[in-house]
Amino acid sequence: MPVSNRLAVVICTHNRSASLIETLTSLYACDYTGEECVDIVVVANSCSDDTLDRLADFRASHPRNNLRLTWIGEPKAGKSHALNAAIAQTTHEVLCFIDDDQTVEAGFLRNLLDGMDAYPDEAIYCGRIWPAWDGSEPSWVHAQGDYAIPIRPFPEFDLGSESIAIAPQDRYPSGGNIVVRRRVFDAAGLFSVDLGPTGHNLAGGEDHDFLVRAVSKGFAIRYLPKVRQLHAIDAERMSTTYTLRKSFLRTRANFLVRQDGARPRLYMFRKILEHLGSAVFTLKPDRRFFYLVRFAASLGELTGAFERLRHCAQLPQHPLPPNPGKVAVKLLSLVAVACGLIAWFASGDAKWTGLLPTAGVALLGAAALLTKSLANFSQTGPRIREEVLTHYRRYTLYALSRLTAWAFALMLFTGGIGVLIYFMLATALQAQWSGWLAALAAVLGVVGAFALQFVAKLRFNPGLLVASMHYRVSRLYGLWQWMTPARIAGLP
Repeated sequence: MPVSNRLAVVICTHNRSASLIETLTSLYACDYTGEECVDIVVVANSCSDDTLDRLADFRASHPRNNLRLTWIGEPKAGKSHALNAAIAQTTHEVLCFIDDDQTVEAGFLRNLLDGMDAYPDEAIYCGRIWPAWDGSEPSWVHAQGDYAIPIRPFPEFDLGSESIAIAPQDRYPSGGNIVVRRRVFDAAGLFSVDLGPTGHNLAGGEDHDFLVRAVSKGFAIRYLPKVRQLHAIDAERMSTTYTLRKSFLRTRANFLVRQDGARPRLYMFRKILEHLGSAVFTLKPDRRFFYLVRFAASLGELTGAFERLRHCAQLPQHPLPPNPGKVAVKLLSLVAVACGLIAWFASGDAKWTGLLPTAGVALLGAAALLTKSLANFSQTGPRIREEVLTHYRRYTLYALSRLTAWAFALMLFTGGIGVLIYFMLATALQAQWSGWLAALAAVLGVVGAFALQFVAKLRFNPGLLVASMHYRVSRLYGLWQWMTPARIAGLP
């Protein structure tokens, strides 16, 4: 008699009965002879074909004591709904999820149970999965080097012949290649119904989203190299249209899962134009296809950004009360600009005498910052420096140009405040105007404003300074202790 059943193999399917039977046949033929009973649970997700009839015929023709086939129906279309139905309607300690277009290799169930016994403290497992190549696939699927397709239209996951724990920053397995203990669902929740495919569309992301949440709760993913599957390959998956749609939808889903930005960025539009231009202006087919896939992925990223923006706009807003310090700075800025305009128009032919020293100081300060940035833009080692110069040269030039422009504008403004104060003092004391004293006043204005910001950040957000400079923070301990919040508040 078989002993208790702790493991259930879950297969979600939608109107793909022939492929489903091939998956079930491989499970029954994987040479599993153990006494422990394994349940195979098929979730018929809004099926309208002969799936249920074929399941009944298969169970009748394959009686086994250690394998028990059952099925449940989930009328709500969507893979995430089917996965969550399986979790809710089973009581097994461990659920193994595979797809209905995959087949398992010999020893799959035995090696999985052995892996669970060898690593009982782990809560998530995965194995190796390869495409079932038959020689009919196009050459680009095997391309390596510069024009290898970054987002493949089929799952490939092979981390070698040794069992390892997958680090949080590493690549995660796909949803048809994960085994999860029930306690993970209790801690991390179910699969997101806002993600994942509906029917046979190419949406996804529900698996990656779930694994990200699980890992954030402290669960590790254990790779078991002897737990092996093959993924069916059909002509549709090899088509250009399928690959481009897959690239678009998967990148969109990955952006929504990451949740690291709520609005479209300028670099997204730049990538779209660059990839499209590279695809159009080339005579090499492999290069053109590579950049078309990158173009589709960039469109998916931008689409995800707009969807996130719409979602955030629909959320209830809870504005924070106004910050008195920021309000005072804004009022001071308006007053300084107004006084500067008055002085500009009132000075007649001498208006440039105040602007030139200020602009000169701002220009020298921005040039010094640019020089420092060019010399020390990367302190992480020669390899990272070389990679930045090789792959991000244009963006680096753009970033440094933007940094220099903002530095010049800020120094022009803060230096102008110093020159404006000197102008008022010279007028009140009826002293003779001096260009050198005006330049000194601009320097004092820049240094004073930046020093105020520095001590404020040092006191209230020191981690920002630690993360953005390469000097010993211990040198600033005395200043940090002396600059109390009360003193900082009194400086302006």
